[in-house]
Amino acid sequence: METNAKKSHYLVLGSYLIIILIMIVASLFASHLERKLQQAITQLEQKTLLKDQVENLYQHARNRSVLLFRLVNSRDIFEKDQFNMQLSAEASAMILIVDSLGQQATSPITQNHLQNLLSEFEQNYRKQSQVVTLAFEEEYELASSLLVFDTLPHQEGALSIFRQLKSHYHQQINRQQQEVNHLITQIKNYWSGVLGLVLLLLLISARTTFLKLRKADRIQQEFKQKLTQQVNERTQELVLDSSILHNIHEAFAITNQQGTIVKTNQPFENLIKDKPTSINKSIWHQLEQLFYGFESSKILNQLSQQDHFRQEVLLQQDEDIHFLIDIFRNNDPRLDHQHLCFLLTDISHFKATQNELEDLANYDNVTGLANRHLFQNTLQTWIKDQYVFSVFFVDLDNFKWINDTQGHAEGDHVLAQVATLLARLIPDQTQNLVARLGGDEFALLCRNLDERAIATLANAMIQGVYQLYQGINPSKTLGCSIGIAHYPRDGQSREDLMRHADYAMYKAKEQGKNRYCLFSDDMNEQIHYLYDMEIQLHRALEKQEFYMVYQLQYQLNTLEVSGAETLIRWQSENRFISPAEFIPLAERFGLIQSIGRYVLNATLEQLNQWKQSCIAIPRVAINVSSAQLNGEGFVDDVKRQLQHYQIAPHQLELEITESLLMDHLSEDNKALQALQEKGLEIAIDDFGTGYSSLAYIKHLNVDRIKIDQGFIKDLEYNAESYSIVKTIITMGHSLGLKVIAEGIETINQLIILRDLGCDEGQGYLLAKPEKPENLSFDALTELNQISQKN
Repeated sequence: METNAKKSHYLVLGSYLIIILIMIVASLFASHLERKLQQAITQLEQKTLLKDQVENLYQHARNRSVLLFRLVNSRDIFEKDQFNMQLSAEASAMILIVDSLGQQATSPITQNHLQNLLSEFEQNYRKQSQVVTLAFEEEYELASSLLVFDTLPHQEGALSIFRQLKSHYHQQINRQQQEVNHLITQIKNYWSGVLGLVLLLLLISARTTFLKLRKADRIQQEFKQKLTQQVNERTQELVLDSSILHNIHEAFAITNQQGTIVKTNQPFENLIKDKPTSINKSIWHQLEQLFYGFESSKILNQLSQQDHFRQEVLLQQDEDIHFLIDIFRNNDPRLDHQHLCFLLTDISHFKATQNELEDLANYDNVTGLANRHLFQNTLQTWIKDQYVFSVFFVDLDNFKWINDTQGHAEGDHVLAQVATLLARLIPDQTQNLVARLGGDEFALLCRNLDERAIATLANAMIQGVYQLYQGINPSKTLGCSIGIAHYPRDGQSREDLMRHADYAMYKAKEQGKNRYCLFSDDMNEQIHYLYDMEIQLHRALEKQEFYMVYQLQYQLNTLEVSGAETLIRWQSENRFISPAEFIPLAERFGLIQSIGRYVLNATLEQLNQWKQSCIAIPRVAINVSSAQLNGEGFVDDVKRQLQHYQIAPHQLELEITESLLMDHLSEDNKALQALQEKGLEIAIDDFGTGYSSLAYIKHLNVDRIKIDQGFIKDLEYNAESYSIVKTIITMGHSLGLKVIAEGIETINQLIILRDLGCDEGQGYLLAKPEKPENLSFDALTELNQISQKN
């Protein structure tokens, strides 16, 4: 019994041992199978990833082809730059993928395919780079030819390798998938046998196996879904490409070598739908019916020598519609026969825009005449062709008054009338040109005119312009001043002729306006003088060659100092230049504002120095030009400089000539009013020469009037001058104004002015203009005593 028990025990123990051994062996064998399954699944994932990379490489290659085609067909430099950047990005991505595939390739076949693919890619990349270079150099025909006949064949070679790689990886994935399925089946059968021996072990192993099977199944399902998605996406791409081709704006057609239409898109069908022709008819016959200038025989002859043809044609139904026809020969070896591709682009909008831009670039929109650009180009062409011709510069007199008083619309109407008049006087536009240079300036180019014809034409223009507009104010009637220069006598270049005609025109204005003036040798010398003076004035400002002198002013009853006038002097490197010479030139050259600013700063700086030296001077006067008063920021500049030098505003007086004030009252009055409100004093210089009345002057709210020295000079001997001076002093005092006489040079002049009640005076008798260090601010006691005795 005990023995049986022991046997049973041993048997059970043996059974347990056998079961344990079976479990151990089963566990070891199961682990082995699981490792094989995991390895097979991992290899399957790697093969799938490699296949995806091949697909991505294919997509990048396709994207480069599309981008390259777009770049070749683009005419916008910024768009081409964008396409070129995208091409570089696609190439970089391809290089990374090929490098990754090469690192993961294990079989000699895969390595060989990748080696061939890399070789094809490098060759294709060089060809595509050549295409890009040609496209940026605008060699579009060469770029298209290289793209179609050189780059695309290499592209097809790469695509062939893509397909081989894809097929190779597909076979590997299938074999790996079969191995995974085989292992899954083996595991299922194994665990089914083990389940009969060890239920607990089977349950535990079954659970593990079930989880792993579910994971493997999920991987398989995901893989199938991914393949299905890729197929659908590729199908959508093909449909999209076909839809784009069929619906692009350009008309497109493909024919065989004989010209029979094989395929068209909707725009092409719309273009030929109204023609009584069949789709099977030759495209050459249809295009000849559609367009003017389309000659099939010439085009076929050219296509026999090269693979591309381009021509611009007009639509027969509407000659305003322009088409650009491109014809390409397709020699793709995959096709059974050669084909011709026709691309018809409507460029009517671009032609219209081009014409509009040409009109804007060459013609004036107010008068319809040639503008400055076309005038200068024509002048340059005539000089190059060595024509004999005359240049007329015509500037309208009093046009600004018309524009300001009657409005810009009336001004434009007058300009259009002048343009019509000039065009009527110069009818032959092949031998002559009429242009508007801008503003109220016109110009004419006339060939082969003698002096008599020039005079007749100039007088006709003057009379015609004068009759165009007769204003209410007789002094503001429209007129014109004309300057005339001849080629080649008066200049050999465009710049010289325009400058000389312009100078002659200004001479006509100086001579009284409404007349013409011919350029002469004397004027040429004057131009050189003006040019030299302009250079010297600029240099004088840079090197500070100007300096200030001051002429003291006195109370006439006591001969005590009442103020001073600042006078500018110029000592150049070669000579002393009078203000009467350089001030008008500075105004002409636009330098008077800079000089005026220099005078203002120097005067205020000197006032500050006198203040620091305890020299009390009531005021200092400076002369102000119209350009300064009209210049932007003049008022603010005066206020700023007064504050900077800590000068009281009443110590600064602005002298403005009477004629300037009368001519520019509306512009200057606001500036004067602002400065007066600040506390500055205003004096009218050269009073009596501008023909203004004191009754009118009172509205200007000035502080002081200066009697012109021309009246003072004749005061002793000329009764009329005496009467004028007396009237000015009397009426000035009646209006509450101070009166100062300038140019006092004799004792008798001083005595007469004092007797007439003149308040102040200045002149060589009292004090000459001196530098600050030479001035004496003492009263003229001795002179006062002499004048009182007489």
